[in-house]
Amino acid sequence: MPRTDSLGKITGAARYAADLFLPRTLYAKILRSPYAHARILNIDTSRAEKLPGVKAIVCGKEIIPYKWGIFKQTRDQYLLAVDKVRYIGEEVAAVASIDEEIAEEALSLINVDYEQLPSVFDPLEAIEEGSPQLHEHVERNIGFTASVEFGDVDAAFRNSDRVYEDKIVTSKISHLQMEPYAVLANYNQTGKLDVWVPNQSPFTKRRALSNALGIPLPKIRVHHINIGGGFGGRSDTNPAEFIVSLLSIKAKRPVKITYTREETMIATRHKHPATVEIKLAVNLDGTITGKDVKIVMDGGAYMSSGIVAANTPYVYAESIYRVPNQRYEAIRVYTNKTTCSMHRTHGSQYVLAEETMIERIAEDLGLDSVEMRMRHACRAGDVLPSGSKITSYALHETIEKAVEISGWREKKGKLPEGHGIGIACAGSFAGFNLGFRLNSSALIKFNEDGSCTLFTGNVDNGQGNESMMVQIASDVLDIPMDSIALVCADSELTPQDPGNYPMLAAFCSGNAVRLAAADAKRQILGIAAEKIGLPSSDLDIRDGVVFAGESPEKSFPLSGVIKRAFSKGAAILGRGSYTPKAQSEYGWANWPGGKIQGQHGATYTDGTTVAEVRVDKETGMVKVLSIVQAYDCGFALNPMAVEGQWEGVAVEMMGETLYGKLTWDKNGRVINNSLLDYLIPTALDMPEIRTAIVESIDPEGPFGAKEAGISGGPGVQAAIANAIYNAIGVRIKEIPVTPESILACLKGGA
Repeated sequence: MPRTDSLGKITGAARYAADLFLPRTLYAKILRSPYAHARILNIDTSRAEKLPGVKAIVCGKEIIPYKWGIFKQTRDQYLLAVDKVRYIGEEVAAVASIDEEIAEEALSLINVDYEQLPSVFDPLEAIEEGSPQLHEHVERNIGFTASVEFGDVDAAFRNSDRVYEDKIVTSKISHLQMEPYAVLANYNQTGKLDVWVPNQSPFTKRRALSNALGIPLPKIRVHHINIGGGFGGRSDTNPAEFIVSLLSIKAKRPVKITYTREETMIATRHKHPATVEIKLAVNLDGTITGKDVKIVMDGGAYMSSGIVAANTPYVYAESIYRVPNQRYEAIRVYTNKTTCSMHRTHGSQYVLAEETMIERIAEDLGLDSVEMRMRHACRAGDVLPSGSKITSYALHETIEKAVEISGWREKKGKLPEGHGIGIACAGSFAGFNLGFRLNSSALIKFNEDGSCTLFTGNVDNGQGNESMMVQIASDVLDIPMDSIALVCADSELTPQDPGNYPMLAAFCSGNAVRLAAADAKRQILGIAAEKIGLPSSDLDIRDGVVFAGESPEKSFPLSGVIKRAFSKGAAILGRGSYTPKAQSEYGWANWPGGKIQGQHGATYTDGTTVAEVRVDKETGMVKVLSIVQAYDCGFALNPMAVEGQWEGVAVEMMGETLYGKLTWDKNGRVINNSLLDYLIPTALDMPEIRTAIVESIDPEGPFGAKEAGISGGPGVQAAIANAIYNAIGVRIKEIPVTPESILACLKGGA
């Protein structure tokens, strides 16, 4: 199906936050910390306040004492620094003026007295006794520890034939949305705050702003806006929307800020880097009987979604292979760097370590790594060690499909020197325990001409969710997509929705839309039944006409049915509400609350990737030649959109594997904070990408759909890493895999 938002984006008519402007809008700029760790002794704004054109200045001493965090127990961040700064670029003060040049000049007139404090940038150093402490409420800078043990892990290692160990290190990654961060806020004379901001859940943003500003929920409206990429990095509440709102309240005028690319890269969320130590207990026939994994994650200065980030790698990996005895520990550490948050491939660090080790084990034992994966792959109906139940799953089928399409068996071990092929599996989930926020609701309102308006709170970050919601309603009602208007992602106009980051757009929001459309259809057929004189069970809608299957001559235009409904005082208003169910006998797991046993994901997805590479042993350069993706998304509502999501994640993970890495100097300053020096794949780097949709129809998903775009990501990274090993015979254990690291390994230097 053609996407409903394509024309606006192609022609440039689509408006993003940076494009918006209200009458009398002021321009904001933020004064950022020049130090990685320092105590704020005093802020003097008197000179800046006297500058003509300056309309408002805010600093931390003026805000209510509210600390932000996703969970109550992890609230540790003032959205405008009050007592300390903990990374270079942290927000210290802000100015709103009549133009950007005056705002910049005003920043230079603000005097801040700092007392520099010792800093720590390495998470392994940060947890040592005596290291500088970022927060007084934690010891050894350990913000959160996720700890899991199921089965008898120690016995599994004692009784196994072999024990394999390895360590993998991944780097800090920028989410690198193409849209620089921008916010527009307007606090009007009635006490109403309107905000336009890139987001992955307008209701989450509204709640956080309400808490931080002390403004009641009905007085805050987060508007729908086109968004230029999310990838998890737009799910947090960032200081910018809080600061711009404060400035608007103080100036009594609209205020807008647009980050530079450099600001976007140093002051918005990053992906967690991690050190992964993995140990597997294996018998000579290749059976994995136990695994023990420890991850140290660099979380940066504040907790943000640290609890989710720490537990997700286990949840991803648990759903891939059947291993009865498992121990997992993830330590999320504070450092004096930019805060890390959710990323759509949270679990890639764990999957990378496990998938590269499986290749090593198979080679060492003389086994076929594909058969080894097939033997361990989870299936529908499995109950995982945690108690999670898998209701639909097709990992075996994705392995078979990826092997077939890629020519794996014909190529493995038979490629020219410097060429390699690698395979990897991955898994994910759709939906985790969000309490009441797990619910999604939708409304459909019919007009007298037979057209309708669909209201859903779901957000579209570019993946096509808006189009998907219209398509679902169109299918249920059997009316054209262009006769359905959409109102979405507006905290005031649309019903509650969990947002995009728990991968619930299709599974949860789509279900709510399906139920709303079915409810509207039931009402329509009930009204038509009175007119036609047949039971509503004998009627249906097709192409905007209500008809009787056995008596096609007894038809009635849909518009006529709607007008009849209005005349009877029974306007057609369809309602749908859906909350995913925990299939586990233990109910929902709750990591923040300490409940590890239970359902971790409402449903699970899976996939297999095969990558082929060429490595120049003289230069260390890697060229990815092809990527084959066979993924299970449940039912593919829009196959082209599904393939587009998979192609996007393939390119993103290829860039993360070979290029992406944020680099800090010794003082804690990011030194590659622009697209000139932060490397990403370009069009010239694109491999051939082939996708295969494998459908395991989920019993709960709308038409059997689950999610698309998450499950395959970690597998892409591991498949490329395995292909590089196959090409050069040396394992690179640090991501990204750079030419320098390849040359060093080939020369025995690593």
